[in-house]
Amino acid sequence: MSGPAAGPRSPQMEALCRLFAEVLGVDRVGVDDDFFGAGGNSLDVVRLVGRIRVTFGVRIGTDAVFRHPTVRGVAGQLSIDSQGEDSLDPVLVLRPHGGLPPLFCVHPGGGMSWCYTGLLGVLDADRPVMALQARGLRTGDTLVQGGVGAMADDFLTLIREVQPEGPYHLLGWSFGGTLAHAIAARMQEAGQKVGMLAVMDAEPTAAEGPERTPTVRELLISLLQEFGYDLRDIANVPLRPDRVIALLRRENSAMAYVEPATVNAVMEVYANNLRAVSGHRPPLFHGDLEFFYAAEEPAVDAGRWSPFVTGEIRPHPLACTHRTIAQPGPMAAIARVLDDLLG
Repeated sequence: MSGPAAGPRSPQMEALCRLFAEVLGVDRVGVDDDFFGAGGNSLDVVRLVGRIRVTFGVRIGTDAVFRHPTVRGVAGQLSIDSQGEDSLDPVLVLRPHGGLPPLFCVHPGGGMSWCYTGLLGVLDADRPVMALQARGLRTGDTLVQGGVGAMADDFLTLIREVQPEGPYHLLGWSFGGTLAHAIAARMQEAGQKVGMLAVMDAEPTAAEGPERTPTVRELLISLLQEFGYDLRDIANVPLRPDRVIALLRRENSAMAYVEPATVNAVMEVYANNLRAVSGHRPPLFHGDLEFFYAAEEPAVDAGRWSPFVTGEIRPHPLACTHRTIAQPGPMAAIARVLDDLLG
C-alpha cells in the first residue's frame, strides 16, 4: 500500500485509514489507495460500512464505498445522510470511469450484484464496470413480471442509456447468466453487436419439467446457498423465513447491515426469478459463449447451452464450488480471463 498523501491528515482521515487497513488486513492505507485495488470485496465493504457507522455515528450506505472507494472519497460522504438506497439501484456503478467499453454484470437469483466487486482489483483499471440489479429491491419498487424476456427488455433499455451503441460485453452468474444470454439475444434482434457473452455456473433454463412455483422451503434453501451458506452447517436450523433473515443478517454475511425490509425484498425477488426461469424458453444467440464453471462441484452441464448458441462454447474451469465462485480467488481468475478475451 502507498504511504500517506502529502500534508497533514485530519483525525477523521486517520481514523478512516485505520478502519480501511483493519478490514483489508494490511498495515497501512493511504488516503487515495483504491479499496478494491487493495483486494477488498463486497463482504469487506459490508464490514467497513459497519465499522464506520459505529465509529462515526453516521448513516452511511455501502454505495458510498462502491462509488468513492478511497479514504478521501468516503470522508467526503460522512456528512451526507444516506440509507444506502443507491446501492440497490437497477444500475449500480462499480467503476464509473475508463476509456474502454464497459462490462455489464447481471445479478444472480437474489437480485443484488455486489458480488462483482471481486473483479475490480484485477480487471483492467481502464474498463468501467456496471452491475445490473433486480427491480424490487428498493423501497417502493415493483418487480418485473412477465418472465426472463421482460427482464431482458428492461435491462436492455437501461444498458443503452449507459452505452447507446455496441459492442456490448455481458457477464452473468447463475440466474444472471440465463438473463445475460437473453439480453444478448435481444441486443442482436435490435441490430446491436455483442462483443462478449460470458456466464458463471449458469444454465439456459430450469431443469426439464412443468412450470411451477417453488415451495417456501426450496426458496429459503436456494437463497441461503446463494449467500454462501453451507447447508450442512445449518442442518438443525428450522427453515422459517424469520430464521433465514436472522442468518442473512449475521455480521459475516453480505446482508448484515442492510435493512430488514431489504432482506424481505431479496426473498421476494428470488421467488420471482425462480418463477421466471421455470417457464423460460431461451432464444438463440449468434456467437460464442464463455463458460466459467465450478470444477470442484461440476453441477452445471455446458452441453445444455448448445441448442441456444450458434458459436463455440469455451469452458473455463475454476477451483471452487458454485457456492464459492464469487469469492476473491475465483473472481480474480475470471477477471484475468476477461482481460485476455477483451484485449
